[in-house]
Parts: sequence; structure tokens; C-alpha cells
Amino acid sequence: MSITVGILNVIWIWNDYLLPSLVIGGAGSETIPLKLFFFFGQYTKQWHLALAGLTLSIIPVIIAYFFAQRQIIKGIADGAVK
Repeated sequence: MSITVGILNVIWIWNDYLLPSLVIGGAGSETIPLKLFFFFGQYTKQWHLALAGLTLSIIPVIIAYFFAQRQIIKGIADGAVK
């Protein structure tokens, strides 16, 4: 059960936007979600670059899920039983 919570927290932190945008102030040290934000402007949207960046940013999450799939499903199923 605690492994499931840990894995889901890692996925949540990996995709986080708000906290890094508030904490990181210097240019050149942004996270992937912060960099992907710049592909969407007020008048233009660079979909080809945004989708390529989103694909690259989701690959580590998918790999982590495949390695921990059994623990995630077991933890969720254990939590559903009273």
C-alpha cells in the first residue's frame, strides 16, 4: 500500500506545475512542465513542438508505471476492500 502511495506521489510531483513556477526563479533551471508552458502563447500555439515535448515528458512516467504496475494495482485493490 505504501509503495502505491509513493509511486502515485512521484507521478504527481513529476507533473507538477504550480510549485516549481513559484519556487524556481532563474532562467535555465526550469522543469519540463514549465518549459512546455512556453509553447502556448496568447495568439499562437506551437502544437508540433508542444506534442513532441509532452511525448518526451510522459516517457519516464510510463516506464515507471510498467515496472511498478503490479504494486500499483495491488495497492489500489487492497485499499478498495473494507
